[in-house]
Amino acid sequence: PNEQRRRNALFGTEETLRIFFAAADRLLKNRGLLVAIAGAERTMDMLAALPPRMHAERLLLFLHRMDADAEWTALVARKNGRGALKAGIRILSAAAAADESSSL
Repeated sequence: PNEQRRRNALFGTEETLRIFFAAADRLLKNRGLLVAIAGAERTMDMLAALPPRMHAERLLLFLHRMDADAEWTALVARKNGRGALKAGIRILSAAAAADESSSL
């Protein structure tokens, strides 16, 4: 409950993302990158809120374990980009992080 209230306060209404992305569109130079992270439940809101010149290039879903629902989504968009959208999944568990760091 507290976590949901916190998310609602941080991400507000449906217009919040549209306003934020419009500001980023005005500030970014041509081919500049926007990275936005939000709760997974806002994934479609993020994609819908992108201005026409901002093209989604990457969408990452973050999970605590493979059999869990996504907690967070990271969206990478490029101003006046032409790349196709690539999607991926990342596991946030401590064991997965330890395995990944030992392979470096």
